[in-house]
Amino acid sequence: MSEQSAYGYTESGLYIPNPAHMARAIELGHACIETDDHPVGAIVVSATGEILGEGKNEVHARQDPTAHAERIAIDVAAQNVGRAGLKDGVLFTSHECCPMCSGAVVNTKLAGVVCSTDVDDITDLLARRQDMKWRSNTMRMATILNGRRESGMPQQFMIGSLHYQSGLVLLERTIELAV
Repeated sequence: MSEQSAYGYTESGLYIPNPAHMARAIELGHACIETDDHPVGAIVVSATGEILGEGKNEVHARQDPTAHAERIAIDVAAQNVGRAGLKDGVLFTSHECCPMCSGAVVNTKLAGVVCSTDVDDITDLLARRQDMKWRSNTMRMATILNGRRESGMPQQFMIGSLHYQSGLVLLERTIELAV
């Protein structure tokens, strides 16, 4: 079995995330430091593992409050495939999606999301470091995705803590932006 075939959807429908995809999202997050944006990176991959779109936070760089990494990656992926729906695609993001980006996940019908860190991680960092700047939402992505099930739509999956230590290092870089 090749390394690539060890990841993606199994015959039983289970999704096994490729750590290289999360490594790429984290790499994109590190590129945000130069523009003073929160260090979050994201990619959208197809069911076969092909990268369809990439994004990094560009809120400050573009002066656009909606220029989140996940939304940019989803927009690029939709343009690359030529349709708004990204069924069977998976979003890899270095940090759990905010409500806006979670809505984009639902609306594009992505199969699921793989995160490195989540809301609890940033909350813990903020409690320990008074010099850290980060506006965090208390609404969890899982709450938004669960609303999909209640509406009768297929459930999207969420996998957390892939490349967790690298994701925490990326969040800690935010402290450097605040000092």
